[in-house]
Amino acid sequence: METKKKSNIESILPLTEMQQVMLLHHLSNPMQDEGFLHVGFRMNGAFNMQFFQKAWERTVNRHQVLRSSVHWEKITTPVQLVRDRGEMNWTILDWTDINIEEQLLRLEKLKLAQKVSGLDIKQNPMLRFTLIKMGKEENFFLWPCHHLLLDGWSSSTIIKEVFTYYESLCNNTQPKLDTLPSLKSYYSWLKRKSKTDAANFWADYFAGYSNTNLFAQANVSNKLDRSTMENRLLTETESKNIIAKAQSNLVSVNTLMQGAWTLLLSGYFQTDNVVFGTSVSGRSNDFPNMDLLTGMFMNILPVMGTIDKRITLKDWYQNFQKRQIACLQYETIPVNDIISYISEVPIGGNMFDSLMVFENFPWKDLKCGDLKISEYGSGITSNYPITLIIVPDEKIEFKFIFKNAQIDKRTKEWIIANWNRVLKLILSDEVTQVHEVLEGIKVFEMDKSAINGIKAHAVEALSASYVAPRNEIEVQLVTIWEYLLGIDKVGIRDNYFELGGKSMMAIKMFALIENKIGVKLPPTTLLFNPTIELIGLLLEKKETTELKNWKYIVPLKITGAKKPLFCVHGGEGHVLFYKLLPTYLGAERPVYLLQPKGINGESPMHKSIEEMCADYLTEMIQVQEEGPYNIMFFCYSALAIEMALLFKGMEKQVNLIIVDSTAQNTTFIRQPDVKGRIKNYFLKMRHAPIMTLKSSVVFRYRQLLEPTYIKLTNDQTTINLAKIRKQLNDVHRNYQWKKIDSPITLILTEKEPLESREEKIRLWKYWSTSKVEVCYNTGNHLNLFEEPHIKALGAHVELHCL
Repeated sequence: METKKKSNIESILPLTEMQQVMLLHHLSNPMQDEGFLHVGFRMNGAFNMQFFQKAWERTVNRHQVLRSSVHWEKITTPVQLVRDRGEMNWTILDWTDINIEEQLLRLEKLKLAQKVSGLDIKQNPMLRFTLIKMGKEENFFLWPCHHLLLDGWSSSTIIKEVFTYYESLCNNTQPKLDTLPSLKSYYSWLKRKSKTDAANFWADYFAGYSNTNLFAQANVSNKLDRSTMENRLLTETESKNIIAKAQSNLVSVNTLMQGAWTLLLSGYFQTDNVVFGTSVSGRSNDFPNMDLLTGMFMNILPVMGTIDKRITLKDWYQNFQKRQIACLQYETIPVNDIISYISEVPIGGNMFDSLMVFENFPWKDLKCGDLKISEYGSGITSNYPITLIIVPDEKIEFKFIFKNAQIDKRTKEWIIANWNRVLKLILSDEVTQVHEVLEGIKVFEMDKSAINGIKAHAVEALSASYVAPRNEIEVQLVTIWEYLLGIDKVGIRDNYFELGGKSMMAIKMFALIENKIGVKLPPTTLLFNPTIELIGLLLEKKETTELKNWKYIVPLKITGAKKPLFCVHGGEGHVLFYKLLPTYLGAERPVYLLQPKGINGESPMHKSIEEMCADYLTEMIQVQEEGPYNIMFFCYSALAIEMALLFKGMEKQVNLIIVDSTAQNTTFIRQPDVKGRIKNYFLKMRHAPIMTLKSSVVFRYRQLLEPTYIKLTNDQTTINLAKIRKQLNDVHRNYQWKKIDSPITLILTEKEPLESREEKIRLWKYWSTSKVEVCYNTGNHLNLFEEPHIKALGAHVELHCL
């Protein structure tokens, strides 16, 4: 009996609202990726590198999040994909020959370089490790990861388990670890929880909610919003006094800090009712072993602080804590849902724009035999105008993060000075009443003239570029945007991000669009369609991936007044290498990708180039009824010939753009002898050595080693890829080339040897009796579609589109 072959995909999971927010921010603002984090720590003592790597291997096998990636392209709802194995990428560095100061400098440079290069969240984003040897018995471990998949609690749990495995390997014993539930079982449990109970709780919690008080200036773009951090480290005596004061009031230190922040905001806004955000671990529930499960479970909850000046601080704090403990049973509810449960919803649903984080990760007391672990850090991320992070330790640390474009200098200085004042008042034995603390806070004088000037400038800027809605869909979208952004007059060509739109708000926006217009769009729609005009066209045409069931077409950018560009797949059938191209084409140029059938295993693959092109044309003419058709080819160039012939038979004009590809025909290409092949190889090595070596290695691997690898591992993914590649190669090789009279733009690379370029030009001029225009691009065959070469390529393509 034949056994069923197992897929290497273990689970496909939905992204939570918080994860979707982080995904949108990651994609819309890659140069300031707030979700990129560094986990790191120092190890002193005898160290076994082999055991450490083995411990990580076992931890990766145990925790699904370490084998996860995130995907959003070609699907309506982004997902987290868990594979059954993960490949670790280790970098080992030796810095023992440099002094401590230089080591610290290099470490910061390394962190910066890793952040600039970023993480590809579609490809094993959690498994890049760097181990740096600092001294004879001193090592530093650095782990870049992303908040989209991992919260601080989880990173701490993972590191503790790594050292549990490490110690067991050193002692040749079995580690004692509790059973770990699967992510899928957790999400199934979460789905079954009652939404009615949560809605009733949060409605009651916010009973009496009156108005919103926000720090940030309205409509500030967050594209280039740099952050400033201010730190304050308490002494051990001051830290002990805070712990003692919390104990004497019968509350936690976290509650004491939340109360202090409430009093500070009350003094700033001069109100008895304030709301701010606080982070929760998402683990205060009855799901079995939830404290061991790793992933992104952290959530932001709104905290409403009501000031009662008539009671003692102790009574007020205890009442405050009771309300917050009750919230924890509903801590998994997204903030947008919580806002929807409140009867008096503020404009835009922005209840707060300050965040207080109290770090309570399970990191303390980490020991591993004689190996000492210190300087643990997991990074900080926040996209709020003001964030206060409290790190409880022997010396409590306060970290203030201010967004410079949204918080002015006067506010920063007031916040820091009066935070110190509030703490001093709370710790004083002479201060026992709530009103005594508030009376000790200095009143913040609002600069009304500056505020009015900012508002007037904003209104003037909006009015200058204002374009009114022209149809019912645009009217509905304008209503939604004005409500969310708190702007009286939004034009259909105003950019969402330039108006100050945030990632969290975008999730709310698309929920409202689905509710009011009846069409579901993914939040990533905003990346290429950041205006009401563009989103309106999507809704009007109903040509999203979800609404149009294409078999061969993958819509990459469907809006724009110009003729679209159709991009044909490469020799392995995939199309995602085109993903950056729309960014560097004209703003009005739609882009559609073409991929063959059968590459996902849902049907047999095409048997010939003729069948393939006929299928493609049936969908292309649904997108664009009349020519000229702009079609781009890379590697799989026989399709250019067949598609040109088919369009000519339909009396339609076609414009072929062929990128760094040759016209392959075994009966026509002059086959060089051994000497000629050797000469050609060394010419390529001289012009592009890395690309040539990489191509040689890949070719030899596929020819000699891949069949052996498949036989030994029975790796289904590799088997499928090899089958796809072979089928596409076979139909391409069997195609009978014919001459065409369609114009061709041939884009070649500057680094390719002159003889190779001339041969490609000669061949294309042979097959086309029309004009063949040649232009040259930076880069090589392997990196043409990557930064920075894609920018020049986009300019060439846009110039030659008809």
